[in-house]
Amino acid sequence: MTSERIFRIGQYLAKIWTHVWWHAFYGSRCMTDEIHELTDQVNQSNHRIQDVEKLAKRFESEKDELQVTLEEAEAALEQEEAKVERALADVAAAKDDTERRLTEKDEEFENLRYVSRFILGGPKK
Repeated sequence: MTSERIFRIGQYLAKIWTHVWWHAFYGSRCMTDEIHELTDQVNQSNHRIQDVEKLAKRFESEKDELQVTLEEAEAALEQEEAKVERALADVAAAKDDTERRLTEKDEEFENLRYVSRFILGGPKK
């Protein structure tokens, strides 16, 4: 081999080495940038997931509070319904008692009328 040919091969190898090195460096830089972008996206996604989890916990807590409130309201409603039923039973009993007493008074009045006719006018045939 001649020295000129060796020189050309050396230059060619230097160009190839520079080209390989440049692509390796540039490619590595692009990969690094892409890795940073992907890492940022993952971090943003993690923050969003944490926000969603916080909201889910808050909604679960509010749901539990509303469930307790609903149960308390249902218990209070049952108590009020029982009071109304007792009041209606008391009113019905008072009505029955009043009607019975009115019937008794009507009977007493009829007896009194009969007796007063008998006393005032004598027996009528």
